[in-house]
Amino acid sequence: MILGPRILLSPLVRQFRNKLFHWRNDRALTQLSAWYVPVSEAAHDAWMDQMSKRQDMYLFVVVERSANQPIGYCFLSDISTVHHHARLGIAIGEADFRNKGFGSETMRGLLTFGFEDLNLERIYLDVASHNLPAIRVYEKCGFVTEGVMRRHYYVGGQYRDMRMMSMLRGEYAARASVGP
Repeated sequence: MILGPRILLSPLVRQFRNKLFHWRNDRALTQLSAWYVPVSEAAHDAWMDQMSKRQDMYLFVVVERSANQPIGYCFLSDISTVHHHARLGIAIGEADFRNKGFGSETMRGLLTFGFEDLNLERIYLDVASHNLPAIRVYEKCGFVTEGVMRRHYYVGGQYRDMRMMSMLRGEYAARASVGP
């Protein structure tokens, strides 16, 4: 587990199955990052089995410590042991916990794990250009915009841009040395 002051990142276990199923079927939440596609329980269970077998991924449930309540999930995926990079993703699934610093705290824990424990050189992500709260969190944590994939996906009756962002080990180290 990865501990923060208010959260812990727990490896995905079956006890969190129903929460994750709910978040994956939350139309408003999924449309912040991609298009919405309903997920059946059978498909969700197959996906969980597949994720648990991947060697290039760490998937965590974000748990609010004081109430021991799952509030979201995050991951490092597509981890390259040759090139030392990984893709990052995060979702605070419980609306009551958004815009309260839980996303930033989760990001700090995941970045520490990636750069310090996995010895990554680069962590990257993609984010929907209309997801301004997420972009603010990523910039606050030190991510830099590398480019925009214009009209990359279709959601809510519109084509949307996707912003590509990353952080390098040296950028992480410089921020870590001065604190949050």
